[in-house]
Amino acid sequence: MTEALELQPNDKVLEVGAGSGYQAAVLAELVPEGDVVTVELIRNLAERARKTLGGLGYKNVTVEDATEILGFPDGACYNVIVVSAATPTLCPSLIAQLRVGGRMVVPVGDRDQQELIYVLRTSEGISLRMLGFCRFVPLVGREAFPSSS
Repeated sequence: MTEALELQPNDKVLEVGAGSGYQAAVLAELVPEGDVVTVELIRNLAERARKTLGGLGYKNVTVEDATEILGFPDGACYNVIVVSAATPTLCPSLIAQLRVGGRMVVPVGDRDQQELIYVLRTSEGISLRMLGFCRFVPLVGREAFPSSS
């Protein structure tokens, strides 16, 4: 996923699904002049990621608590979005947070199997490239999987 994003040193990156903060740390290393915003729905994971990333000295990473709205629109527009959880469809709200020329990688499918999709936002719309099958935990919330399933 990270390689497919073709990161540039000054990219503004959004990660959806912070988890432990590991991917955010990798992204921060690859965009040393940029910024990484990572969001997490599970509050204790978000707090743990904040403490871990802060303790490791990452100054260009912000951990935000996820809300009903996917991503972090207050920080948009992003050069890059990486979604670390599966969605049933491409999420319009995430595409809206991607600037023209921006790239997104997202696993799309059902709860059992997804296809990793590379999205390029252009002035005419979006261009898609399939990167292969994968399996991720489900993203929950509006535009994603219901939390009760």
